[in-house]
Amino acid sequence: METEAKFVVPDDAAFARLLAAEQFGAYHRAKGRVAHVRDRYVDTPDRRFYHAGYAARVRSGDGGLLLTLKQLAGTVRNAVHAREEYEVTVPGLEIGGWPACEARDLAEKIADDRPLVDLVALEQTRNKAILQQDDRAVAEWSLDDVTIPTGSAPARFYELEVELLPDGNAADLATLATVFAVDYGLAPQPESKFERALHAVAPAKQAAGTAPLRHLPEASGHARPERVTTSLANGRPGRAEAGVAP
Repeated sequence: METEAKFVVPDDAAFARLLAAEQFGAYHRAKGRVAHVRDRYVDTPDRRFYHAGYAARVRSGDGGLLLTLKQLAGTVRNAVHAREEYEVTVPGLEIGGWPACEARDLAEKIADDRPLVDLVALEQTRNKAILQQDDRAVAEWSLDDVTIPTGSAPARFYELEVELLPDGNAADLATLATVFAVDYGLAPQPESKFERALHAVAPAKQAAGTAPLRHLPEASGHARPERVTTSLANGRPGRAEAGVAP
C-alpha cells in the first residue's frame, strides 16, 4: 500500500522556497539527494492494464529498471492518496522473464499473454529527502520537476510528494499536509503523474486520429488483487513491497 500526500507546486518561487526549507513544523528535512529518472508507462495494445484500473510504470535512471503496478482508483482524501502498489526490478518488458512475485502474478492475470508496449513517458528531476521527527523517519519528501514530451512543446510542471514510511502514521501525514497547505499555500494534486501525462499527449493523439483514453477507475472484466485499499483514517498504513523498493 502506498500512502502519500501530493501537492501542486505553482511556480518557480514556491519551488525554490520548498527546496531551501529544512524544517516543516515539527519535522526536519534530513540531507537528501537528487535523482534523475525516466518513467515509461506501458500497457498491452488493447489497454488491458488501464481498463483494469492500473498504471504500469517502468522507471530507469535511479538504480536499475523498476516495474511498478499502481492502482489508479485508490482512496483520495484532500491531498492524501492511498492505493495499492506492487514493485519488482525486472530485466525487460517480457512478463515471463520477471522474478516470481505479486507484481508478476497480477501482470500475468491482466495481460493474458499479450505483450507490453509503450504508452506515454515522462522525465523528472526528484529532490528527495527523509522527513524526521526526533529519531523517527516519518516520510519520504520528493520535490519534483517533471517534463512530459508531447507532439509540440514539452509540458512541464512541479509537484511535491510526501510518502509515509513504516515509522510514520496517519497523524504525521495529516500534520504535514496542514503545514504545506497553510504555511506554503499548496493546493492538493488530485491526479497521478500518469493521468497528467495522458492529458498532455491527448491533443497529439487526436491530431493523429487516435482517440484519447478515458479514465475507468473500476476493473472491466479483469482480475483485481485480493487486498483492498484502506483509507488513511483506518490507521497506520503499510507499503506492499514486491521485490526491490525505489
